[in-house]
Amino acid sequence: MNKDENVIISLLFFIVTFLGSALIVYVLKIIGLEEVYEAYLVPYWLIVIYIFIKIEGRKFGEYGFSLSIKVPYATFSAFLGFVLIFLALTSGMCLRIYEVYVVSDFYVASLITYFVIIFISSLGEEAVFRGYLLFKLSESLGMRASILIVSLLFSLLHISNPGYNVISFIQLFLASILLSVMVVYGGNIVYPVLYHAFWNYAQVILGFPVSGHEYEHSIFKLNYNVPNDIVTGGEFGLEGSVLGLMVTFLGLIITKKFFLKRSK
Repeated sequence: MNKDENVIISLLFFIVTFLGSALIVYVLKIIGLEEVYEAYLVPYWLIVIYIFIKIEGRKFGEYGFSLSIKVPYATFSAFLGFVLIFLALTSGMCLRIYEVYVVSDFYVASLITYFVIIFISSLGEEAVFRGYLLFKLSESLGMRASILIVSLLFSLLHISNPGYNVISFIQLFLASILLSVMVVYGGNIVYPVLYHAFWNYAQVILGFPVSGHEYEHSIFKLNYNVPNDIVTGGEFGLEGSVLGLMVTFLGLIITKKFFLKRSK
């Protein structure tokens, strides 16, 4: 395929994926099932990816979908996502931005369910953005330009989430670059999926909103001492705060060094 054909296919994939998603969400709202929309969207995304790859006659490994998983890469990705959230929490406590309390009656079953939901959601988003779309665009535009375009789209995808602001736009943009580095140099979509899932899940158990979404149950509860949304993230949560931006930038530096060093 030439460059123009790859761009057209990428655009068609984007249209089919997101217009189809909008239609699914609309139907679910009508029948009163909008709260479980991810259970329908992620399978739809994966089916669309499967169909596009099969029609092209390509191999799934060309888009980061591989069964070859390197344990050090997987461990690093999951651990980093989890640790960065705890680093932000600790920093916020030291700066007296918020106080942390343990919830005495948290529900283990709910927390397990949340992890499953978050993992599936992370898999879907990574498969679309850092999987098919990133590698397809790179065939025409080069990897660097494709990473920037995908990161812009990924950040703007959250624009309708409660509390979305300039800080959250930048944070999500940087997070997408970090996730792209993992799949490009690691060669497997599993690594950004693990980082994404553990980053989000750590926010849940610590009581942060996740990209504007509140979860009913957590292990910890936060009381904010500062009313400024730029400092706390407001409705959007940690990802809309300066602290979230700082730990994401730190994570990007660490990730780049880790994967570049081992890919040589």
